[in-house]
Amino acid sequence: MLKIIRKKGIIKTLIWIVAILIILSFGLFGTAYLVQDYNRKKYAGEIFDRKIPIEVFQKHFQTVNVNSLIQYGDKYYDVRQYLNLPGQTWDRLILLREADKQNIQVSDKDVIQAIEQYPFFRKNDQFDESLYQKIVTNVFKTTPRAFEEGMRDSLRVSKMFDDLFRDIKVSDEDVFDAFKRKQEKIQVSYLMLGPADFKDTVSVSDENVTAFFNEKKLDFILPESIDVEYVQIEFPENAAENGKTTVRQESDDLMTQLSGGAPDDILKAKNLSLQKTGFFSRENPKTDLGWPLETLNTIFDLSAGEWLGPFENNKAVFLARLKERKDAYLPELSEITSKVKEALITQKALESAKNKTAENLSLIQTKLAAGPTPDFSAWGKELGLEAVQTPAFVRGQYLPKIGIAPEFQEAAFKLSAERPLSEAVNTDQGSFILFFDSYTPPDQEEFAKVKDKIGQEFIAMKKNEMFSTLLSKLRAQANFKDYTQNED
Repeated sequence: MLKIIRKKGIIKTLIWIVAILIILSFGLFGTAYLVQDYNRKKYAGEIFDRKIPIEVFQKHFQTVNVNSLIQYGDKYYDVRQYLNLPGQTWDRLILLREADKQNIQVSDKDVIQAIEQYPFFRKNDQFDESLYQKIVTNVFKTTPRAFEEGMRDSLRVSKMFDDLFRDIKVSDEDVFDAFKRKQEKIQVSYLMLGPADFKDTVSVSDENVTAFFNEKKLDFILPESIDVEYVQIEFPENAAENGKTTVRQESDDLMTQLSGGAPDDILKAKNLSLQKTGFFSRENPKTDLGWPLETLNTIFDLSAGEWLGPFENNKAVFLARLKERKDAYLPELSEITSKVKEALITQKALESAKNKTAENLSLIQTKLAAGPTPDFSAWGKELGLEAVQTPAFVRGQYLPKIGIAPEFQEAAFKLSAERPLSEAVNTDQGSFILFFDSYTPPDQEEFAKVKDKIGQEFIAMKKNEMFSTLLSKLRAQANFKDYTQNED
């Protein structure tokens, strides 16, 4: 253990590298590692043409595990299965090898100060060595020396990236552009042709449908779906808060009973019944129930027969259980012929909409070039189309009748009074022609207030990009081989 842990000179050295390693996706490295099986092997794997002894891998695996405990606290066991700790361990070894190449060193003083920053090692606002020993030994399940050496290695990697990031600069122009993209507003009018305008003109044969299905089979895979049973206990009409509280208390009691007994008998005694949702998927949730999307996602993760609740909307309290789960599968064409046919007709109708929009755009461009006073609405009427005006919107805003269509919005923000007419904009909904109405620039006073914060966010984004780029490069150079996946 380090001989001295001082209580002064605490530095603000947050090891962001740990958080990034946890957040990044490590699809390159599998998750089927069993630590208890490592001792049957002499080597865990190979990086940069060097074999990594199993005891070295285990040492760094333990450090990664401790870092995850620190990062997630009491949520650790909920998220552990998603963290790919073995993948993080390999990345740690790859990064440390680069730190070795660059001769990155960290002093005992730096390690001491980094340890001092953790509030769970402090008592009465100062570092407590007894508390430190107990937490490291009993919670982290490691030794103080191993914890400190793991900290040293983490700081070495962090220092390596600090050196890499030293030259990052952000200009006022970059910061303002980032602010502008979030704050500026545009208002446009548009003409739209969608598949509904052309479906009546489209005909397809059985052969066309079969060929389309064979070409697009992956599009017709039915996702995993579930059937849910639920009890609905409605709030009294115009109920005051105390009336709702009574229903909530009854629901709590009922949940306790249902979790341990036969639901049919229990509900019958209370003049309640189980209702069914019918099968639905995450991609197409049962929104007509009025349940929060988060609740629907939670139900998806239940085991068959497991109850969830109580939860509520403004009308009732609900208790729900997973009745049945169906895995994703590709149905036979005979099961979904009408769906495939409709998809083919829609595709052909969208193509017709695209072609007609190109023709209409050419006519409008001619009128715009000829006339001193543009009248987009009148031009639309001549084409048999109604011009629709959007509200003034920012990027990413939901638009009536359109939703969030990135292609539409990006085309809109390219328009101006000097360049009022867009090219044809093709989306899954249909084909659009956009016309500039007005522009609201970002608020300069607001920019002055948030300039520093946006600058910090911009730098953080650049750091993440540089980190990901270097790690991807090192992964490719490492020629990684995993011996733990195969028996010797």
